[in-house]
Amino acid sequence: MSEAGGQSYWRRVAGEFRRRRSALWGLRTVLALVALALLADLLASDKPYYMRVDGRSYAPVVRDYGVWLGLVEWPEPLRNADFKRLAERAEAVWWSPIPYSPTRVDITGEVFEPPSGDHWLGTDSLGRDVAAGLIHGVRISLTIGLVVVAIQAAVGLLLGGLAGYYGGWVDLVLSRLFELMLGIPTFFLILTVAAVFPPSIYTLM
Repeated sequence: MSEAGGQSYWRRVAGEFRRRRSALWGLRTVLALVALALLADLLASDKPYYMRVDGRSYAPVVRDYGVWLGLVEWPEPLRNADFKRLAERAEAVWWSPIPYSPTRVDITGEVFEPPSGDHWLGTDSLGRDVAAGLIHGVRISLTIGLVVVAIQAAVGLLLGGLAGYYGGWVDLVLSRLFELMLGIPTFFLILTVAAVFPPSIYTLM
């Protein structure tokens, strides 16, 4: 009986969700951003999908994941290689749609270059591809959001559980502490943390 009631409840929730177009568009947007974050290295990378050099075939993008995980090492021809120059003597090469990483400086181009076929959204003040930076920035932004929510949930559950379990002065002190933290403007809190700790993504989290 409860199972049937549970199923009908979730059906009602799903039906209500489908009737709200703004909610559906929000879900599609989030899923698109997640897909963009997961496929960032396949969409924008200064390492090709495939290249054939001196009669040997390589998959630098896939190899890069293995090197990052510590499972493999770069073969000698690709170790510390500039793939743009290496591609000039390659028998075959297959690049990603945006053949730039977010940190690569295009020394052959100009700073603040307008959008073009080579740089879809132009370049920034250092000559880096803006489109590549945006695509990889989605991954960083989503990671920060997930980590922050996880930290907030863990700390909130722990302190809330302690306050509810012990009650009395423990509950009183923790409640006043929460109110004090909520009373501090977030912007000034961020400025204070940024001034005390060295700048990094982990500090921002």
